[in-house]
Amino acid sequence: VSNMIACCRGGDAQYLDDEARYLRPVKRNRSCGQAKGAERVTVDPRAIPEVPSVTRVNMYGRIEADARACDSCGFDADKVTDTIALLGLNAERLRMARERHWRALNRSWGQHFGDSRVMAAAARSELLPDAAGMLPRFFTTSRSWFGDLGERLLNRHRQWV
Repeated sequence: VSNMIACCRGGDAQYLDDEARYLRPVKRNRSCGQAKGAERVTVDPRAIPEVPSVTRVNMYGRIEADARACDSCGFDADKVTDTIALLGLNAERLRMARERHWRALNRSWGQHFGDSRVMAAAARSELLPDAAGMLPRFFTTSRSWFGDLGERLLNRHRQWV
Protein backbone atom coordinates (compact mmCIF):
# COMPACT_ATOMS: atom_id res chain seq x y z
CA VAL A 1 0.00 0.00 0.00
CA SER A 2 1.49 3.33 -0.99
CA ASN A 3 -0.96 5.58 0.88
CA MET A 4 -0.59 5.17 4.62
CA ILE A 5 -2.79 8.17 5.40
CA ALA A 6 -5.95 6.06 5.69
CA CYS A 7 -4.38 3.15 7.54
CA CYS A 8 -4.46 2.33 11.22
CA ARG A 9 -3.80 -0.65 13.43
CA GLY A 10 -7.52 -1.19 13.30
CA GLY A 11 -10.34 -2.69 15.26
CA ASP A 12 -9.29 -6.27 14.64
CA ALA A 13 -5.86 -5.96 16.26
CA GLN A 14 -6.26 -8.44 19.10
CA TYR A 15 -2.80 -7.84 20.55
CA LEU A 16 -3.77 -4.49 22.01
CA ASP A 17 -4.44 -4.52 25.75
CA ASP A 18 -7.12 -1.86 25.65
CA GLU A 19 -10.28 -2.56 27.58
CA ALA A 20 -11.92 0.50 26.00
CA ARG A 21 -12.08 -1.37 22.67
CA TYR A 22 -14.79 -3.50 24.23
CA LEU A 23 -17.02 -0.80 25.69
CA ARG A 24 -20.62 -1.87 26.00
CA PRO A 25 -22.46 -2.31 23.81
CA VAL A 26 -19.56 -4.07 22.13
CA LYS A 27 -21.19 -4.18 18.70
CA ARG A 28 -21.46 -0.37 18.54
CA ASN A 29 -17.80 -0.02 19.58
CA ARG A 30 -16.38 -2.21 16.84
CA SER A 31 -14.42 -0.50 14.12
CA CYS A 32 -12.41 -1.09 10.98
CA GLY A 33 -12.14 -4.81 10.15
CA GLN A 34 -14.40 -5.89 13.00
CA ALA A 35 -17.12 -3.47 11.95
CA LYS A 36 -17.27 -3.98 8.22
CA GLY A 37 -17.68 -7.75 8.13
CA ALA A 38 -18.44 -8.90 4.61
CA GLU A 39 -19.75 -5.52 3.47
CA ARG A 40 -17.81 -3.58 0.90
CA VAL A 41 -16.23 -0.25 1.84
CA THR A 42 -17.52 2.48 -0.47
CA VAL A 43 -14.20 4.37 -0.60
CA ASP A 44 -11.03 2.38 -1.19
CA PRO A 45 -8.45 3.84 1.22
CA ARG A 46 -5.74 3.26 -1.39
CA ALA A 47 -7.51 5.78 -3.66
CA ILE A 48 -7.64 8.59 -1.10
CA PRO A 49 -5.31 11.47 -2.01
CA GLU A 50 -2.55 12.33 0.42
CA VAL A 51 -3.40 16.04 0.25
CA PRO A 52 -5.93 17.43 0.95
CA SER A 53 -7.41 15.29 3.69
CA VAL A 54 -10.94 14.22 2.72
CA THR A 55 -11.83 13.90 6.41
CA ARG A 56 -11.69 16.19 9.41
CA VAL A 57 -11.84 15.49 13.12
CA ASN A 58 -13.62 18.05 15.28
CA MET A 59 -12.74 19.03 18.85
CA TYR A 60 -15.20 16.43 20.16
CA GLY A 61 -13.36 13.62 18.38
CA ARG A 62 -15.95 13.04 15.68
CA ILE A 63 -14.52 12.25 12.24
CA GLU A 64 -16.47 13.55 9.26
CA ALA A 65 -16.10 13.98 5.51
CA ASP A 66 -14.65 17.35 4.54
CA ALA A 67 -17.03 18.25 1.69
CA ARG A 68 -14.87 21.10 0.38
CA ALA A 69 -11.75 18.92 0.25
CA CYS A 70 -13.71 16.07 -1.32
CA ASP A 71 -14.98 18.41 -4.04
CA SER A 72 -11.49 19.75 -4.72
CA CYS A 73 -10.13 16.28 -5.49
CA GLY A 74 -13.20 14.73 -7.10
CA PHE A 75 -14.29 12.53 -4.19
CA ASP A 76 -17.94 11.96 -3.31
CA ALA A 77 -18.34 13.27 0.26
CA ASP A 78 -21.40 11.04 0.77
CA LYS A 79 -19.29 7.95 0.01
CA VAL A 80 -16.67 9.11 2.51
CA THR A 81 -19.45 9.57 5.10
CA ASP A 82 -20.82 6.10 4.29
CA THR A 83 -17.35 4.56 4.69
CA ILE A 84 -16.86 6.28 8.05
CA ALA A 85 -20.17 4.79 9.21
CA LEU A 86 -19.49 1.34 7.74
CA LEU A 87 -16.08 1.15 9.45
CA GLY A 88 -17.47 2.42 12.75
CA LEU A 89 -14.93 5.23 12.88
CA ASN A 90 -17.13 7.24 15.23
CA ALA A 91 -17.52 4.42 17.72
CA GLU A 92 -17.65 6.02 21.16
CA ARG A 93 -14.29 4.57 22.24
CA LEU A 94 -12.58 6.05 19.18
CA ARG A 95 -14.41 9.36 19.44
CA MET A 96 -13.42 9.68 23.11
CA ALA A 97 -9.79 8.81 22.37
CA ARG A 98 -9.63 11.41 19.59
CA GLU A 99 -11.23 14.00 21.88
CA ARG A 100 -8.60 13.28 24.55
CA HIS A 101 -5.86 13.62 21.95
CA TRP A 102 -7.32 16.95 20.76
CA ARG A 103 -7.28 18.22 24.36
CA ALA A 104 -3.68 17.02 24.78
CA LEU A 105 -2.68 18.95 21.66
CA ASN A 106 -4.36 22.04 23.10
CA ARG A 107 -2.45 21.62 26.37
CA SER A 108 0.88 20.99 24.62
CA TRP A 109 0.77 23.50 21.80
CA GLY A 110 -2.27 25.78 22.15
CA GLN A 111 -0.39 28.53 23.97
CA HIS A 112 2.13 28.70 21.08
CA PHE A 113 -0.33 29.57 18.27
CA GLY A 114 1.37 32.93 17.78
CA ASP A 115 4.87 31.47 17.44
CA SER A 116 5.25 30.12 13.90
CA ARG A 117 8.63 28.44 14.61
CA VAL A 118 7.28 26.51 17.59
CA MET A 119 4.11 25.56 15.73
CA ALA A 120 6.09 24.36 12.68
CA ALA A 121 8.26 22.18 14.93
CA ALA A 122 5.16 20.91 16.75
CA ALA A 123 3.48 20.01 13.45
CA ARG A 124 6.57 18.09 12.34
CA SER A 125 6.68 16.15 15.61
CA GLU A 126 2.96 15.35 15.55
CA LEU A 127 2.54 14.59 11.83
CA LEU A 128 5.70 13.15 10.33
CA PRO A 129 6.83 9.54 10.78
CA ASP A 130 9.32 8.71 13.51
CA ALA A 131 12.79 7.20 12.91
CA ALA A 132 11.16 3.77 12.43
CA GLY A 133 8.82 5.19 9.77
CA MET A 134 5.71 4.99 11.99
CA LEU A 135 3.08 7.70 12.00
CA PRO A 136 2.13 9.09 15.40
CA ARG A 137 -1.05 7.77 16.98
CA PHE A 138 -4.19 9.73 16.14
CA PHE A 139 -2.55 11.19 13.06
CA THR A 140 -5.87 12.28 11.56
CA THR A 141 -6.81 14.13 14.74
CA SER A 142 -3.45 15.92 14.79
CA ARG A 143 -3.78 16.71 11.11
CA SER A 144 -7.14 18.36 11.73
CA TRP A 145 -5.89 20.20 14.80
CA PHE A 146 -2.95 21.73 12.88
CA GLY A 147 -5.23 22.62 9.96
CA ASP A 148 -3.62 24.55 7.10
CA LEU A 149 -0.18 24.44 8.75
CA GLY A 150 -0.33 20.64 8.83
CA GLU A 151 -1.58 20.42 5.24
CA ARG A 152 1.28 22.61 4.00
CA LEU A 153 3.78 20.46 5.90
CA LEU A 154 2.34 17.22 4.52
CA ASN A 155 2.28 18.65 1.01
CA ARG A 156 6.04 19.26 1.28
CA HIS A 157 6.69 15.73 2.65
CA ARG A 158 4.65 13.56 0.28
CA GLN A 159 7.43 11.00 -0.19
CA TRP A 160 6.38 9.00 2.88
CA VAL A 161 2.67 8.73 2.11
